[in-house]
Amino acid sequence: MADVDIIYSALQEAAPALHTDAGAVEEEIAQLHSEDPGIEEPAHRTELRQEMRSRLTDLQQHAQGRAHGGNALYSLVNDTITNFQELDITLSREE
Repeated sequence: MADVDIIYSALQEAAPALHTDAGAVEEEIAQLHSEDPGIEEPAHRTELRQEMRSRLTDLQQHAQGRAHGGNALYSLVNDTITNFQELDITLSREE
């Protein structure tokens, strides 16, 4: 098997897992989104509640960036697979 075939095969195997994992991250992010951080204001400590909201928001934004990155990577892998297929067809016609 040529190096190109090995790379092509690896991309085909990786694409579904990448898509599944990116989707799982997005589902987890959806569970983080809430107006209620899950704590009440203990002893009237509004600062604690505000800090929890702030940190959860930061976490959501960071995770969303990772999810977008995963989806972009999935798109690039799919584009590469398509380019491999088109190149293979083109080269097969020339033979």
